[in-house]
Amino acid sequence: MGWLHELWFGYFWPSLQGNGPEDILSYLVIGGGVTLIGQKLLKEWRAHHAHLHAKLDHIIEHHPDIPPFEE
Repeated sequence: MGWLHELWFGYFWPSLQGNGPEDILSYLVIGGGVTLIGQKLLKEWRAHHAHLHAKLDHIIEHHPDIPPFEE
Protein backbone atom coordinates (compact mmCIF):
# COMPACT_ATOMS: atom_id res chain seq x y z
CA MET A 1 0.00 0.00 0.00
CA GLY A 2 3.01 2.29 0.44
CA TRP A 3 3.69 2.34 -3.31
CA LEU A 4 0.14 3.57 -3.99
CA HIS A 5 0.55 6.35 -1.42
CA GLU A 6 3.91 7.33 -2.97
CA LEU A 7 2.45 7.26 -6.50
CA TRP A 8 -0.58 9.37 -5.58
CA PHE A 9 1.04 11.96 -3.30
CA GLY A 10 4.41 11.97 -5.04
CA TYR A 11 3.26 12.31 -8.65
CA PHE A 12 -0.46 12.66 -9.34
CA TRP A 13 -1.49 15.02 -6.54
CA PRO A 14 1.31 17.55 -7.24
CA SER A 15 0.45 17.30 -10.93
CA LEU A 16 -3.11 18.34 -10.12
CA GLN A 17 -1.70 21.34 -8.21
CA GLY A 18 0.38 22.36 -11.22
CA ASN A 19 3.81 21.84 -9.66
CA GLY A 20 4.45 18.14 -10.06
CA PRO A 21 7.90 16.73 -10.67
CA GLU A 22 7.06 15.52 -14.17
CA ASP A 23 3.47 16.76 -14.44
CA ILE A 24 2.38 13.26 -15.48
CA LEU A 25 -1.35 13.87 -15.43
CA SER A 26 -1.22 16.81 -17.84
CA TYR A 27 1.04 14.79 -20.18
CA LEU A 28 -1.55 12.00 -20.23
CA VAL A 29 -4.47 14.37 -20.87
CA ILE A 30 -2.65 16.39 -23.54
CA GLY A 31 -1.28 13.25 -25.20
CA GLY A 32 -4.74 11.71 -25.35
CA GLY A 33 -6.23 14.86 -26.84
CA VAL A 34 -3.50 15.15 -29.45
CA THR A 35 -3.98 11.50 -30.38
CA LEU A 36 -7.73 11.89 -30.87
CA ILE A 37 -7.45 15.12 -32.85
CA GLY A 38 -4.53 13.77 -34.87
CA GLN A 39 -6.43 10.64 -35.89
CA LYS A 40 -9.42 12.71 -37.04
CA LEU A 41 -7.23 15.11 -39.03
CA LEU A 42 -5.27 12.26 -40.60
CA LYS A 43 -8.51 10.55 -41.68
CA GLU A 44 -9.79 13.77 -43.29
CA TRP A 45 -6.43 14.43 -44.98
CA ARG A 46 -6.34 10.92 -46.48
CA ALA A 47 -9.90 11.31 -47.85
CA HIS A 48 -9.04 14.69 -49.37
CA HIS A 49 -5.79 13.31 -50.79
CA ALA A 50 -7.62 10.39 -52.46
CA HIS A 51 -10.23 12.78 -53.92
CA LEU A 52 -7.47 15.02 -55.31
CA HIS A 53 -5.68 12.06 -56.88
CA ALA A 54 -8.91 10.91 -58.54
CA LYS A 55 -9.37 14.37 -60.08
CA LEU A 56 -5.76 14.49 -61.30
CA ASP A 57 -5.99 10.98 -62.78
CA HIS A 58 -9.13 12.03 -64.67
CA ILE A 59 -7.40 15.15 -66.03
CA ILE A 60 -4.31 13.20 -67.09
CA GLU A 61 -6.41 10.50 -68.76
CA HIS A 62 -8.51 12.92 -70.83
CA HIS A 63 -5.96 15.63 -71.67
CA PRO A 64 -4.85 15.49 -75.32
CA ASP A 65 -1.31 16.81 -74.71
CA ILE A 66 -0.32 14.30 -72.00
CA PRO A 67 0.97 11.01 -73.42
CA PRO A 68 -0.09 7.70 -71.81
CA PHE A 69 2.09 6.43 -68.99
CA GLU A 70 4.39 3.59 -70.02
CA GLU A 71 5.51 1.23 -67.28
